[in-house]
Amino acid sequence: MVGFDSSVPLLILPYLDARWEDMKNMSKTGVSGHITFTSGWEWGYWLVDWSIARWSWRISDNGRERQTSPISRLGELFPDQKLKQLWKTALEKQNYYLKQKELLRYMAALTPFSELPQPFNKPFQPDPGFSYAWLLNEAGKEVADSLLTGPIKEMEAYAVEMETLCDLLSSRMTWLEKQAGQTMPSRALGNELIRGLRVTAFRAHHRALTLRALLAKRGHGFFDRKMIAESDRILASAQQVRMQALKLVHQQETIYRYPVEQIARKKASLTAYQFGYLYPAANLFFWEREEEQIRRERFDVLFMNLWDFRRTIGLESLFFKK
Repeated sequence: MVGFDSSVPLLILPYLDARWEDMKNMSKTGVSGHITFTSGWEWGYWLVDWSIARWSWRISDNGRERQTSPISRLGELFPDQKLKQLWKTALEKQNYYLKQKELLRYMAALTPFSELPQPFNKPFQPDPGFSYAWLLNEAGKEVADSLLTGPIKEMEAYAVEMETLCDLLSSRMTWLEKQAGQTMPSRALGNELIRGLRVTAFRAHHRALTLRALLAKRGHGFFDRKMIAESDRILASAQQVRMQALKLVHQQETIYRYPVEQIARKKASLTAYQFGYLYPAANLFFWEREEEQIRRERFDVLFMNLWDFRRTIGLESLFFKK
């Protein structure tokens, strides 16, 4: 299993479902064990690693083997039937919207390769299957309409449903604590997971808004004041959503398991990246970049570029050898 370090950030619970199915099916073929290349991602991905470790062992209670499921580890952390059902619903919603409806194509940030000119524009992670410049300048009305009634509407529905579910999860934990008269030992972990689910909901809402802002510009001249005003109005709403999500990022940074300065800030490095791997998430760089791409109608790889392509490709290795 290879974890996906999403710089958006996102918390993708379907990893639990996919890995549990992998281990179950491989076991049926006589292949035991599971190799995990962990991501180290500081947005709840410990849950995937922890669950895999638990599923790798057969645990018995009084001689009876304990049954597992994609959310069995969550059930052990939060031994309450209503909470267990809410976690299960969260997984089901992500499986439906993010996987079955393929909304991850839109919610993941584009890689630099996707924005290169042909024939170099090869995707290395999910993308919409078209460029946003093409959508703005060349796509027909039927494409725009299908986006509005399909992925955009679905991302908005997912955002509303998941935010409601996060409220229910938080309220249930608070109720259980009041009943017990003390803080739940696992409450901090629960808050972290809820925060990850909530920021993923904000991401869906933000992406729907930026796509609406892009589509608002279609069919108008570059200096059309009405077009610019409508697109800017939608982008202002997207910015508000980004600011809400940024508050969650700041909360999450207080519980990072490594120093924020090392993993989420700019810093000198011998690698191709002069920042910690959580830096793009620290300021929601890709969210803001998408807003500015639409505002300025710049969709090329050099716009608000975060990457040092010379170091990424390793050009120095062609000239300097040990």
